[in-house]
Amino acid sequence: MLLVVTVCAASASHGALQSEPVEPPYTVHGVIVLPAEGSLPEGAADAYATLIADVQAFFANEMERHGYGRRTFTHELDADTGLPKLHVVQAEVSRELLAEGTTRQHHDKLIGQAIMAGLGVDTPGQVWMILSETWTQAEDGSLDDIVALGIRGRRDGNENNGVGVRNGPILQAVRTNAIDDDSGLIGTTWDVLGPQPLTIDSFRWFEHATRSGLASSMIGSFAHELGHAFGLLHVYENDRLWTGDLLDDRRGVHFGVLMGNGFRAWRSWVEPSVFSTPETPEVVSIDASSAALLSLSPFFDGSDPSADPTPPVLAAAPLTAFDADSSTVTVAASVSDAESGIACVQLYNGIEVVWTRLY
Repeated sequence: MLLVVTVCAASASHGALQSEPVEPPYTVHGVIVLPAEGSLPEGAADAYATLIADVQAFFANEMERHGYGRRTFTHELDADTGLPKLHVVQAEVSRELLAEGTTRQHHDKLIGQAIMAGLGVDTPGQVWMILSETWTQAEDGSLDDIVALGIRGRRDGNENNGVGVRNGPILQAVRTNAIDDDSGLIGTTWDVLGPQPLTIDSFRWFEHATRSGLASSMIGSFAHELGHAFGLLHVYENDRLWTGDLLDDRRGVHFGVLMGNGFRAWRSWVEPSVFSTPETPEVVSIDASSAALLSLSPFFDGSDPSADPTPPVLAAAPLTAFDADSSTVTVAASVSDAESGIACVQLYNGIEVVWTRLY
């Protein structure tokens, strides 16, 4: 069993507020990368503003539910509209060249395009969410060349920034209010996806072959990758609750947390009266371990890392012992922090956070 101890620190003081700040010190930014032959989707700026407002409200609700107050992230605003700003990058290469290779290579090329355009990806104090029009529709109607990845501190171990990438027709789905539309797609075409006729095999089971189900998966996945950019780990303990006895039934009972499979039930948060019924319950949330980490994050008005530049360190590798009789694992570790003392310790087994304690 893989056991990883994640240790976080929180400084005793927050950064001083400027009298007229140009931009908050810890801010989320958004960009869409268009291939050379591509164009900006209709209504992209407004759809992105709607998307961000929805995700901000979700995190605020969940942080409040866990007892940390109504805290959420701040997004860069457009100087003209006052709405969340979506930067636009037009690549000099085609969609085919951007998407060729592995998913990770596709991911890296999209980040590279944003960096070459002069955007502050990898800048301390900034999280960047990268959208892209570099997907296609396969002959069977399904979406192809999809990228969904998020990471905190992508370069040099810097833990005060992050990057998330999620391509696909997310903004088109938001613009068409697809998450409210539970109409079926089998036997039809949907121009948001492409020209191919859609069959049951065009969709993964949890997308329900409906507009709302597909939009729920795409939009929730965006929020999931943003969570990774904030440093949240996967929490897959909800897998056994996700399907229950309906593993092969496309109705699927959806109980989940955002950093597990809960992102697939995003529509249940937007329209609970429609999609979270006694017959087909759907619930999406963030778990206690994720809320604990976010409570310390500078992106959620947690402690200012500039006042605590030295991260906590393990004195040595943790010692583990397994007791077969009781089926328990004991982990012994010694951790110290130069400035502020340890604020949060989590134990992660490669699948889920199995233990969390705030100090």
